[in-house]
Amino acid sequence: MRIQMNSMYSRTIAALAIATVLFSLVGVFVKLIHLPSSGIALGRAVTALIALLGFLAIRRKPLFSLRKPTDLLPLCLLGVLMSGNWFFYFAAIKASTVAVAVISLFTYPLITALIEPVLLRQRFRIIDCIGAAAVIAGVMLVVPRFRITDSTALGALFGMISAISLALCNVLNKKLVVRYSSIEMMAYQFLVATILFLPAGPALMKPIPIVEVMYLALLGAALTTFSLFLFINSFKYLAASTTGIFTSLQPFITVGFAYVLLHEVPTIRTIIGGLIICSTVVLVGVQAKKQNIEYQAPNVQ
Repeated sequence: MRIQMNSMYSRTIAALAIATVLFSLVGVFVKLIHLPSSGIALGRAVTALIALLGFLAIRRKPLFSLRKPTDLLPLCLLGVLMSGNWFFYFAAIKASTVAVAVISLFTYPLITALIEPVLLRQRFRIIDCIGAAAVIAGVMLVVPRFRITDSTALGALFGMISAISLALCNVLNKKLVVRYSSIEMMAYQFLVATILFLPAGPALMKPIPIVEVMYLALLGAALTTFSLFLFINSFKYLAASTTGIFTSLQPFITVGFAYVLLHEVPTIRTIIGGLIICSTVVLVGVQAKKQNIEYQAPNVQ
């Protein structure tokens, strides 16, 4: 029995590690695809939706079920917020570097902790406010000049907007997860994203190198749907703190991939600012865990 448990634990850890690596490759793939952010988002949404619907059809699971008719609006809003997260994250990568984009996006756990008390009528926590101040300091280090014409500043701005979208998405998730599984909510999000980004369809109708078509397919099917399956499945067997540790490594792995595959060398300011932001997010999460406070661990994009 113990051998079986150890084997299951090892397989789950391996699956979570694979999911983390695949998620970390998203930024690199976006940089390699020479399409506008909306076109990449449409390609990702379509391929992710096809992969998800295929999986659900094989499993004979309901595709788009509603527990309550009033849930339709928040489910669609969830898709809108996820679409905003994708679009602005991709725009951040296009405007600056993968490192600046992922570091700016990684501020979202603390943004979530700050907006939750407002939207869910909870008390503010001092530790979150201190963490937010540290994150602001980290962002200020990453951005050398706060000018809209500066590529780093623009990338950080888009990354922060993406983080806010993801934070709002996380808060809304908490209201819906009591009635819907993560996979069901994913189906609605991918469908809404496909509809929202349809105006970008002509960009995909133009001649695109076959290798970039493959990148788009992998971005949606492998780096999104398959990775989310692995990630969600890990919750059944691992503690949230364990999954949080793995996903906390994502910015570092992403920057490493960008350095090796794209030859993007982060500046000293970006490295120091990123370390401040990432360490603050992790430390605040650990402190919240000690106080038995539910904390939004770093999630996926």
